[in-house]
Amino acid sequence: MKTFRILTMCMLGAFLAVGCGVKEEQGGKGGGEIDYSQIEVKPAVGKDLYGQITDTNGKPIRGVVVSDGTTSVATNTYGIYQIKRNPEAKFVYYSTPWDYEIEVAEDCSAAKFYAEIPENAGVHRQDFCLRKRTGNASDFTVIGIADPQVKVPVDNERFSTETVPTLKSTVSKQTKPCIILTMGDMVEDNLDYMAATRLNLGSTGAPVFSVVGNHDKMRYASDPTRPRNTNDHSTLWGPTDYSFNMGNYLFVGMDNVIYENGYDYHGGFTDEQAAWLEQQVAPVSTDRSVILFCHVPMYSSRNSARILDILKRFKSIDVFCGHTHDHRNIENDTYFEHVHSAASGSCWWSNLNNDATPQGFMVHEIAGNSIKNAYFQPTKHDRSFQFRLYRGNQVYKGWGNPDDLYGAGSADVQYDYTFGLGDDVIVANVWNADPKWDIAVYENGTYSGSMSRISMKDMWGMAVHEGNTYETRINRWVAVTVTCTHLYSYKLKDRNAEVKVVATDRYNNKYESSEFTTDVTEGVSLLKNENPYLNR
Repeated sequence: MKTFRILTMCMLGAFLAVGCGVKEEQGGKGGGEIDYSQIEVKPAVGKDLYGQITDTNGKPIRGVVVSDGTTSVATNTYGIYQIKRNPEAKFVYYSTPWDYEIEVAEDCSAAKFYAEIPENAGVHRQDFCLRKRTGNASDFTVIGIADPQVKVPVDNERFSTETVPTLKSTVSKQTKPCIILTMGDMVEDNLDYMAATRLNLGSTGAPVFSVVGNHDKMRYASDPTRPRNTNDHSTLWGPTDYSFNMGNYLFVGMDNVIYENGYDYHGGFTDEQAAWLEQQVAPVSTDRSVILFCHVPMYSSRNSARILDILKRFKSIDVFCGHTHDHRNIENDTYFEHVHSAASGSCWWSNLNNDATPQGFMVHEIAGNSIKNAYFQPTKHDRSFQFRLYRGNQVYKGWGNPDDLYGAGSADVQYDYTFGLGDDVIVANVWNADPKWDIAVYENGTYSGSMSRISMKDMWGMAVHEGNTYETRINRWVAVTVTCTHLYSYKLKDRNAEVKVVATDRYNNKYESSEFTTDVTEGVSLLKNENPYLNR
C-alpha cells in the first residue's frame, strides 16, 4: 500500500481575504479563475495564527477546517484561515478533506495533519500543502485496535512478534484504501515503550490515528498529585481532539479520560471539548456519516449525551472505543457502539481478554455511508475462528480457588471450573456477536434450533485466568475474568448427537465449528508470570 510524504511546503504569496470562517462543505474546491500569485496572505487585526492550505499545484483549497484545539474555522476561497489562538495552544491542525491523501510522518505511517506552534511565537503563520487523492475512496477499510498496553519487555516482545505481523498481513490483503484507528492505552504507565509502540503500529504502511487512554497520561514527576497530562502522547501523536474525512465519513477522535488527580480518573467530555466539537463539525455537510473514536465507552462517559447531540444531525453515528478489555456491540436508536477488545488481552497475562475473547482487532469494511462488513481478526488464529464451543458439564482445572480468588490456592489439589449445566447443553462464546447474529445448531446434520444468549462468565476463561495465572510479585491469583456479553447456550434434543454450530453475522458471513474445548492447555500456553504450580 502506498503512502505519500510531502517533503516541502507549498508557499504562495497572496492577499488577505476576510471571512475565513465561512461555512462550506469540505472537499477539493478550488478558488476559481484567479491569479493566486497576486494574493497576499497576512492576518487581520487581532488574529495571531494564520496561513494557507493549498494542493501540490499551488491551488488553494477552501472549506478545510483548521483548529488550534479551541477555535475551529474553515479556509476561505483563497485557502486562507486565521484564528485568535488560545495562548496555551500547542498545535495548529487541519481536518483532511475526503478527496485528499492523509499525510503521514517521515519515520512511520502515523498520521501527520498538524504542526507545532513555537513557544512565544507571537503572530504565527503555518501553511499546509495537501496531495489530491487519486481514485475513488468511498469504499475503504478501517482497522480498529484497542489497548496494546505495553508495560514490560515481554509485553513489547509479544506485541512486536504476535500482533504487529497479523496487523501487517491484514493491511497487505486490503484492495481498497485502509486506515488504522487506535483506541488508546498504547502503553501501561510506562513512557519507555510509547515511541516503540507508535513505530510498531506505523510499520504497517496504513495511516494510523490515535486517541489517548488513561494509561497514556503520565504523572508530573514534580507533583504526582496533579491531574495527569497528555504531553508525552501528544509529542508523538499530536492533538488529542481532531477530525478528518474519508469517503462519505467524518472521523472524530477525542480524549474522554478525565483525571481528578494523579491517580483517580473517570470517562467523560468537558464542556470545552463540546464547544470545540460544535465548531469543528459546523462546516461539514449533514449527508455524512460519523465515526467517533475515543478510549472509554460512551455508556460510562460523563457528558456523552451532549457530544452525541452535537453529532445527531449526521446520517449515522458509530462509536469505536476500547478500555474494558472485553468485546461488546451496543446498538440503539442514536448510535452503534463497538467496544473493541484489547490487543493485549488481559494485559498480556495470557492470550485472552477478560471475557475470553482472543487477543486481536476489528476490521470494518465501509462502502458509501455505512459499514458493509465487519469481522474480528484474532492474533493467533485464522479469521474463521469466531467462536469457541464448550459442553455445559465440562470441568476445567485450575490451581486458584474459584470461590476465593485473591490469595487462596493449593499446591496439592486443583479446583473445578464448570458452567454447571447438563451434559445435554452446549455453550458458545461468539466474540463479535450482537442481537442480529443467528447461532444455529445442527444435530446429526439436521437443523435443531438457535442458541440463546446467557449472562455469565466464560468458565474456561475463568480456569485459564483465575485458575492458572499467578502474580508472584503480590503472591496471589489474578482475578480478571468478567461476565461475558456474547455467551450462548442450547439444550440438545439428543445429547449424543454429532453437533455442528453455524454462526451467521449481520452481514451474512457464516462461521462454523464442531470442535469442543475440553481442557485449558491452549489458554495457559502464554502466561506473563510463571505459575509455581503449573509444572507439578
